[in-house]
Amino acid sequence: MRERRACVRFVVPGATVSYRIGGYLFRVFAPSDEGCPVLDLGKGGLSFLTNRFLRAGQKITLLLSFSDSKEPVALEGRIVHAGMNREMSYKYRAGVQFNPFGTGKNANPLEVLKRLDDLERTYPAVHFPRPGSTKKDALGAGAGMQTLFRPLCSCGERA
Repeated sequence: MRERRACVRFVVPGATVSYRIGGYLFRVFAPSDEGCPVLDLGKGGLSFLTNRFLRAGQKITLLLSFSDSKEPVALEGRIVHAGMNREMSYKYRAGVQFNPFGTGKNANPLEVLKRLDDLERTYPAVHFPRPGSTKKDALGAGAGMQTLFRPLCSCGERA
């Protein structure tokens, strides 16, 4: 199965997210004060666990927090996939694609892109196997596969 993400994903230990569906004001739906655990993060999006059912296509406002930082990061995006979580800790898992970064309407601030870029340099990239994928697929391009073109991620870079 072909990887559709254009940006590298990485894991930031202790990262959490609080969110609101379809609005620009923050309202925490998390089951605790700590927020929902972030599974992986990149300049193009993130995935997280939640106990609330979410639908693909919904607009979402995120407040991303890190254990080693006092200031959370605010982001806008849309849910690109959501479904049951196989683990017992949280009922659901959701994936979010961030809105583009820039100065336009509904764009995420460029300062946030810089912060994500710094995190990407700090934490190593991770590759996640997809359901039905092979070990070769999980290793990505360079393992017998060649990618001639990858789409732009929301940060505007080619991966």
